[in-house]
Amino acid sequence: MTVAYVDLADFVAIAAAATGLDPFTIMRVANLDLADSALGKAVGGAFRIAVFVLILVLAGSGERGALLVAGAIVFSTTYLYEARVTLDELHTGERPVR
Repeated sequence: MTVAYVDLADFVAIAAAATGLDPFTIMRVANLDLADSALGKAVGGAFRIAVFVLILVLAGSGERGALLVAGAIVFSTTYLYEARVTLDELHTGERPVR
């Protein structure tokens, strides 16, 4: 089984589709440095949720159901994966307990 992770280009494409703005405008006005660093970190959870809510609010009512299902799958998968990796790192001593 192959897992494809969401990257910065995916976020820009989703935001463009949901807002109707072209991707170049989104890349120019958004703070993508923060978005890029948040993609792989648990700290980015709040950012992910804020972006998802923004996309959900800006989407048409016909797309909201599918977006909610996709969001639930993405968030569940992401947080379960991050939790497993963190627990493995704590168990092996790669990550110090704070």
